[in-house]
Amino acid sequence: MGTEVRGAPEASGALEASGAPEASGAPEVLEAPRAPGAAERIVVVEKIEVPPLRAGAAAGLPGQPGGPALDPANDAAPDPANRPASPGEPKLTITRFCGDPGGIPVLMIHGAIENGRIFHSRSGKGLAPWLASQGFDVFVADLRGHGESVPPIGRGSAFGQTEQIVEDLGAVVEAVIARRGGARQAWVAHSWGGVLLNSFLARFPRYLPLVRAAVYFGSKRRVRAITGESLLKVWLIWGLVCPLVGSFAGYLPAAKMGIGSDNETSLYLRQCLRWVRDDAWVDPADGFDYGAAIRELTMPPIWYVAAAADLALGHPDDVRAFMEASGTARARFSILSRAAGNRNNYDHITMLTHPDAPGDHFPAVAEWLAAPDPAGGVISPARTD
Repeated sequence: MGTEVRGAPEASGALEASGAPEASGAPEVLEAPRAPGAAERIVVVEKIEVPPLRAGAAAGLPGQPGGPALDPANDAAPDPANRPASPGEPKLTITRFCGDPGGIPVLMIHGAIENGRIFHSRSGKGLAPWLASQGFDVFVADLRGHGESVPPIGRGSAFGQTEQIVEDLGAVVEAVIARRGGARQAWVAHSWGGVLLNSFLARFPRYLPLVRAAVYFGSKRRVRAITGESLLKVWLIWGLVCPLVGSFAGYLPAAKMGIGSDNETSLYLRQCLRWVRDDAWVDPADGFDYGAAIRELTMPPIWYVAAAADLALGHPDDVRAFMEASGTARARFSILSRAAGNRNNYDHITMLTHPDAPGDHFPAVAEWLAAPDPAGGVISPARTD
């Protein structure tokens, strides 16, 4: 689900725990990691801060009960993007890794109980700086209350995943548009981040032409695979222990519990759990039916990547089921494994953080994101590697 019932091993030699350059400072310059024989490329790192869009059920967002009817030609949130934040208003932080200001813009969205650090480290490791070193222009979002976004989640935090879908994602997408204009974006997500992005597209289909391709690592919505790990991590810890802790603490202190790299609100936890358990893909806050909406759409080419050793948080069967619920016409499904020719049987976290990843599957990710039509046209049934 993000039900990352473990934190990214940032001190294990893959992604080091780190702070990032302050938003008020000058852009940082990294010596980008390079493939053997590749030309030297300088990656510039900068911080961008934007407020969430002022939209929600009370604002009558198009497509919501009580709001205007969805108009596919004009269904964006009504709030102007990239406006200055009001005093006390939340700020979303985006870390930009720019290897080429004219390169393909890539937006990265993290999952639950984590933040954008799943994609990058202080020392320049991770998928974000690696893609920048290949000439992409990468924007890594910290969603509300996560990572460097402020304020951090605490007892008084009352937002949930509906606000992330309706307000936060629109803000970060528009922030990329403000800097790159109409350049078609590539999207990358980890875990529950893929669920949020597909929900966003189902709700705001006007953004569909903007997305050239996407890659989702370990993204699933429902959990149906039964393993020892899923019983422990999903149904016992996430489903029973976390709600109990949240009821006492007023939020889920996942970082303090040692089960994730960031915290979540109690509302977010309840909404996430409902989607994990229920067949229906319906918004718990206002009843918007994402499942019905997405069935009417042709989604962009999306590569759903599972990992052989991920037996709970993104089990290959559950990842495939999420792909099938989202539309298979232009989709691809793969399992990272030694049997498939990969160097390792990766798990939910190491598929992005393992030192072997840049020389293993990252080049295929870059190829997919850069191809004019990575899915090679209409593919039915979905391509499986």
